[in-house]
Amino acid sequence: MAESRTDPTGDEPTSQGYNYRHFSPEYYDFRSFDGPEPGDEAPNFEAVTLEGETVEFSDFRGSWFVLETGSITCPITDSKVHVMDELQKQFEDVVFILLYTREAHPGEHFEAHDSLEAKLERARTFAAEYDVERTVLVDDVEGTAHRKYGGCRTRYTS
Repeated sequence: MAESRTDPTGDEPTSQGYNYRHFSPEYYDFRSFDGPEPGDEAPNFEAVTLEGETVEFSDFRGSWFVLETGSITCPITDSKVHVMDELQKQFEDVVFILLYTREAHPGEHFEAHDSLEAKLERARTFAAEYDVERTVLVDDVEGTAHRKYGGCRTRYTS
């Protein structure tokens, strides 16, 4: 994805190419994948817990984990929140992590993030409204962690 984009409505480019104002499939090349391949070591990243503590993904190394990316405006995340929580209950020896990323469909109810504080607050709202039972980590505003994993809605296991 280019660093500076004009959204499909013709508005000015967003201040950060990662956070678009309105979703458009043209922002993705679904024929290619820029994230790690099966068997690759999981890329490390820093993220923030809902309590505001900075952690590294490498803190979870040595454990089986499922890394899911999503946001409050993502319909896939919306439909799978409780399914993933139930999976966590079935596999207590696996760490389930939801990495809160950019808003998949910003606009009518929730705008794109313009600061880490706003993104953290949105993630807290998401976790509370959906009664999320697993670990939620919040990516930075530029999407550093999300980009390391390909930048698309995905689930990874190790």
